[in-house]
Amino acid sequence: MKIKENKLNDLRLIKSNLILKGKVKDPFLSIIVPTYKRTELLKGCLESILQQKTKINYEIIVVDDNPNETENQKMILNLEKSKIFYYKNIKNLGIYDNMNMGVILSK
Repeated sequence: MKIKENKLNDLRLIKSNLILKGKVKDPFLSIIVPTYKRTELLKGCLESILQQKTKINYEIIVVDDNPNETENQKMILNLEKSKIFYYKNIKNLGIYDNMNMGVILSK
């Protein structure tokens, strides 16, 4: 089965109608950050998220796909941690399974 390369572009052409608009009393957002090495890039990402001013309650799920590296862990321990949940896979899952792991671990 061949996947269409322009599937997203095709989907943008399809109209969706809003049928029900919910009234969420206490909205909650899970920000999933899959990572593999690149400690400085991860640090900038997390600092940017933490600096945002919002009334929405959120969690940051960091899923580290490098079981042998410790630099990300050391860096995260030095950040404001009240909203960060840091997970380290025991084996490398690859990008897509690592993203899916973040969804599984979120609220």
